[in-house]
Amino acid sequence: MTTGLVYDDLFLEHGEPWHVENRRRLEAVVARLQGSGLWERMELLDIQPADENQLLWLHDEDYLEELQFISQRGGGQFDADTIANWATWAAATTAAGSCLGAVQDMLEGGVDHALCLVRPPGHHARPSQAMGFCFLNNVALAAEFALRHSLQRVAILDYDVHHGNGIQEMFYQQHPHKKKIFWKYVVFLNDMSLSNPISLNPTYLN
Repeated sequence: MTTGLVYDDLFLEHGEPWHVENRRRLEAVVARLQGSGLWERMELLDIQPADENQLLWLHDEDYLEELQFISQRGGGQFDADTIANWATWAAATTAAGSCLGAVQDMLEGGVDHALCLVRPPGHHARPSQAMGFCFLNNVALAAEFALRHSLQRVAILDYDVHHGNGIQEMFYQQHPHKKKIFWKYVVFLNDMSLSNPISLNPTYLN
């Protein structure tokens, strides 16, 4: 079994050092993988920015132009906690494109699975809005790529304390006639023991 790895130092350049979603989060993951010896066991995959046509599968053109403009002029604030800097456009498009490339490598049999260590994150990004630290919806675009390249079904497992609203919204809009089930698990963080109840809220979109 071969595991592909997507990583580049470009992903460290996005964001501000004082922000909760900063480069140290990714640096910690890299350090742990390198320290454990797992890093060397993975195959480093090529990185590449997503092209405009690929981004337009799920994102609106006006929003993409706004994001590129704000980033290239030095950065700006989209909401209270979603802030772009000079590197955000390059990092975000490369994060998205490299996730697409990883899917392609898997579909072609080059690797069996892949770990994409990218920033900025994406699951809150909406079609025309940056949100919750996210600018481009990497996972949604990767799933869309898979569906456009021979796969009939895709499962997205989103491990986070927040609901991946951007992913859900994009697939509801893009594939309104396909059956989708979104399961939202809410775990109370003050006690993570399995003996305590976990609320399970399925959302069925037919």
